[in-house]
Parts: sequence; structure tokens; C-alpha cells
Amino acid sequence: MVSVTFTIDDAKFEEFKIGFLKSTPIPLDEETGIPIYTENQWIKEWGLLMYKRSYRAGKILIARETTSPTLDEDIID
Repeated sequence: MVSVTFTIDDAKFEEFKIGFLKSTPIPLDEETGIPIYTENQWIKEWGLLMYKRSYRAGKILIARETTSPTLDEDIID
């Protein structure tokens, strides 16, 4: 199994979190307003969501590029 790993120096991680969480706040529970992830969980989950989103978008582009509609020009008289 392939593993993708990123490393942030311990001394720089707090600075990274400040910027990341400012631009991408942790989602809150709609009823309680409590964050649904810890800061570190959210950083990991957000990355996973972005990889999945990009994968899905790419597969859709490939499907659009490799298929063509079958048209019946005589469908309406």
C-alpha cells in the first residue's frame, strides 16, 4: 500500500496551524457549536478530503474526454 506523508518541523508546526486554521476553520457541530475535530485531526481530514475531491474531479474529466454522445439526427421529424 502506498503512503503519502508530509513533514512539518516541530518548531514550525504551531505557525502552520495558525495560518491553516485561519483560512480553513474546523467545522462545528450544527446543534452544539462544538468543533467536530481536534486541530490535528482537522488538518489530516482536510487533506484527505482534498485528495478525494481532486481524484473525483479528475475521473469526471477523464470520463468527459473519453465519451461522446450517440445522437440520432432524425429523432424529431
